[in-house]
Amino acid sequence: MVSKDIGMYNTCHHFCVYCYANTCKECVLNYKAKHNDDSERTIE
Repeated sequence: MVSKDIGMYNTCHHFCVYCYANTCKECVLNYKAKHNDDSERTIE
């Protein structure tokens, strides 16, 4: 079966207090700066 990853850690910019997906706010902001809406990947 073919599968596709739908995301990765430290990429959610909602910053929910209970979230386990982010380890640090700075990491999220760095990844957000590298995001490309036209790409199939989360981070370029």
